[in-house]
Amino acid sequence: MMSKPNPAPAGLSRLEEFNHYFELAPAVSQAQRNMVYHIRYRVYCEEFGYESPESSSNGEEIDEFDDQSAHCLVTHRQSGVPVGCVRVVMLEGDDRLPMEIHAGDSLHQAYMDEFATQRNVICEISRLAVDSAFRRRNREQSTRFGNIDAVGAAGPELRSLPLVALSLMVGAGALADVVGRKHCFAIMEPFLPVMMRRAGIHFRRVGEDFEFRGVRAPYYGDMSELFNNAPEELRQYFNLMRSEFAATLQARPLFEKLPHET
Repeated sequence: MMSKPNPAPAGLSRLEEFNHYFELAPAVSQAQRNMVYHIRYRVYCEEFGYESPESSSNGEEIDEFDDQSAHCLVTHRQSGVPVGCVRVVMLEGDDRLPMEIHAGDSLHQAYMDEFATQRNVICEISRLAVDSAFRRRNREQSTRFGNIDAVGAAGPELRSLPLVALSLMVGAGALADVVGRKHCFAIMEPFLPVMMRRAGIHFRRVGEDFEFRGVRAPYYGDMSELFNNAPEELRQYFNLMRSEFAATLQARPLFEKLPHET
């Protein structure tokens, strides 16, 4: 039987309470990356059918952009169970971002032209997913992210669960900032930018709606500006994650050759 978690100290903010129960970290080991790919398989292949289960092996959803991506992972501290993930896709040479491939003419080209000679400072936040076991409260199963307003009363850990998607966006921003790719693009479905705005993160829309696994639109944000202008609690959490990520990546680079870990 699992022991009861150590309760969070009284007086913590919601994000501090979240950080007490859940860990947000770069996925630098092969074992952590496997957790990321397993979450994505359950969400993208099994639950929403965005990718074919037959196209993935070993219960992992992996695509051609993962080798040039940095990944973030949220785990439940007490159990070690993986909860959610996101990645930051970084360009190599003349490669295109996934958004440039999928959004097509819907993307306002002026935003990309602005970085025509400095493609090495941009990135794309993608594959944000929260495992269904940590979303399915009330009506939260209708989205991949949960509902930031759905704060339950069934204990402090459940109260923290709607923050998983928000923490992943913070993690993606912190990771992008640490590696010098603070100019971030993302393809978002309508629910996510609304959710982020409610938390105080205001992405800029940079294109029209288009059809890609449902209605989507392209967005842009300068990560340092977004979080410098965010509410104090969120700004402090971002700065904490950026500091912790920098220390982690100094000890273990993102793209080193890793042995397979089991």
